[in-house]
Amino acid sequence: MKSWSNNSKSNIIPDKLIDDKKKWPSTDDEKENFSAHCIPMTSDGGSWIKKGHIRFEELKMHKNKITALKKKINKPKSATPAEINIWKKTMKDHEIDREKISLTLEKQYSGFLKKRSKSMNSCINKMLDNFELNGF
Repeated sequence: MKSWSNNSKSNIIPDKLIDDKKKWPSTDDEKENFSAHCIPMTSDGGSWIKKGHIRFEELKMHKNKITALKKKINKPKSATPAEINIWKKTMKDHEIDREKISLTLEKQYSGFLKKRSKSMNSCINKMLDNFELNGF
């Protein structure tokens, strides 16, 4: 995960690649470490990541439609003023939808980071407590 980049992974989101390669953690220690450092496996923390590619596809679709409508509006040779107004309204609707999806993803991702931070903090505190009781 530390060397993750979309270019090196062909734009596949991490959970899909982990599924494909059957690399989900199997032992309890691996699961605990994975949950703390990567993807929390709880309904309020990680489920959006598993279905995230759907939301990102929606964002991409809105972006493509906006781009296509901008091209139509900027080259209105055979279009009537009424058609141009409809295109502008449709483009504005797509921009609003795109913004809503972006804000939702941003809020969910912030929650994910907060939860991950708390989980990592818990692991570190456990480790430090263990050092205090047993030494290095």
